[in-house]
Amino acid sequence: MEKLFIKHYDEMCTVYFELDQYSSTGNLAVIMLTDDVIVDETFHYCTLEVGALLQPEYAYVDDNIVPGLIDWLEENRLGYRIDGCVCFRSFSAYQLFKFDMDELLKYTKYDRRKHS
Repeated sequence: MEKLFIKHYDEMCTVYFELDQYSSTGNLAVIMLTDDVIVDETFHYCTLEVGALLQPEYAYVDDNIVPGLIDWLEENRLGYRIDGCVCFRSFSAYQLFKFDMDELLKYTKYDRRKHS
């Protein structure tokens, strides 16, 4: 497993991923982990459940806590935003994103998705 680096509040952090599924829909859940202080500490829940059924590689990305997250995901070739597809919840907008699963898996330590 390879690791990436992301700048967060003037600090460079080492990150990698855990993949899972949301129990209500089975949609992709992408969790960013770090080992900068504690091994496998949750850094950020990159995606959120919005209740809509999505294709396996699609998810809505939450970049409210980590500003610029969508740009960073694209710069690291982990996928791309689907322009014009935004979900509004709790006074926030969430961008639909198509993950490149082959690239994402290079940086994934845990894959907890159910495979059929």
